[in-house]
Amino acid sequence: WVERSRAVRERFIVYAPFDPGTGKIYCTDFPATFEAYNASLDEKRRANFTRKVRVLEKNGKPGKLRRFHAPGEVAEFLRLARGIAQKSWQSGIGVDPFPPDVDWQAKLTDQAERGILRAFILECGDEPAAFGVGALADGIFQYRATGFDASMAALSPGTVLTYLMFGDLLSGPSPVQKMSFGFGDTPYKRLFCNRDFEATRVLLLRKTPANELLRFSH
Repeated sequence: WVERSRAVRERFIVYAPFDPGTGKIYCTDFPATFEAYNASLDEKRRANFTRKVRVLEKNGKPGKLRRFHAPGEVAEFLRLARGIAQKSWQSGIGVDPFPPDVDWQAKLTDQAERGILRAFILECGDEPAAFGVGALADGIFQYRATGFDASMAALSPGTVLTYLMFGDLLSGPSPVQKMSFGFGDTPYKRLFCNRDFEATRVLLLRKTPANELLRFSH
């Protein structure tokens, strides 16, 4: 699209400041149903996902997935998700999935009003254990952020969350053909994805003499 779009060529300078192949995009291409997705898994992964769901039940913390997609549900989702994020391993290294320079209440409410918000909380027993949030449009669920309570790591709440999310997305009213896990390589992405491709970040700069100078001097 960046290379072929007439609108991009006319309005922007296309600049890729990093070498091609500096990262990967991981995706899951979905069949029509969750049952078909399970059938497409190799026996080891299918058994692994099923076992992790059962481990929660055996420990008296059966997993319950809650979906938040309406404007009036955004505040509760953010309250629960931020509570989980504070207990996540990302918090220990200073990573905030909801950085304070963004008005997340307004942003997610806007997405909900347009019908594209998909946010999830996994409860283990009655305890919020993991969250995931993204947007669904044109048949693609763009996964923006996820996290889990590190004290529950032995119960694999992050894996269970993603697996149950797949079931919810494939049984919902809006058809989903693909889930994109975004830029970057992590083990959980490789666990769930069935396709990946090399990617790099591209900047679109307005066509001005100042931006031409900045590009050539960078």
